[in-house]
Amino acid sequence: KAVENDLNSIFQLYKDRIDWMNQLNLNQWNKTNYLEVYDINYFYAQISEFNLYVVEDTINNMILGAVVLLKGDDLWENNAYLKSYYIHNLVTSPTKKGIGNFILNAIEILAKNNGIEALRLDCAEDNCFLNQYYESKGYIAVDKCKDGLYFGIKREKILLSKSAKILNNYK
Repeated sequence: KAVENDLNSIFQLYKDRIDWMNQLNLNQWNKTNYLEVYDINYFYAQISEFNLYVVEDTINNMILGAVVLLKGDDLWENNAYLKSYYIHNLVTSPTKKGIGNFILNAIEILAKNNGIEALRLDCAEDNCFLNQYYESKGYIAVDKCKDGLYFGIKREKILLSKSAKILNNYK
């Protein structure tokens, strides 16, 4: 979990990723006033509420990635039938490969250990690369969403529930 001393490094990751998006002409955070909506105070609050996690290179004392993990999300209020984690603000260093995979795998392990039945996230509907990436990781498109300037696709990955695990043991 992130601590207060991580805050500036975490926020810099978002700035670096937005610069990277601008360089590659990818439309996502760089076109939605992201750092105004999710300013440094937002991330401070997520640290205080123990919702912000980091991946740290302890040898070089660097934050390589961060994610906010929530137990609820207003965009999904009509889909509350499954015990879920909601993945938000997932960011990785533009210079390090594989950190996103590491974060998603770690969240899935944490979720399964805590009896979570689904993982949910959203991403910009016009970011083909990111949508294909999440699709390849098992996050199926289930709906669309809008939040200010942001137009997204809601994605869900169903994890085996306890009852499904029991049934699978009998096969």
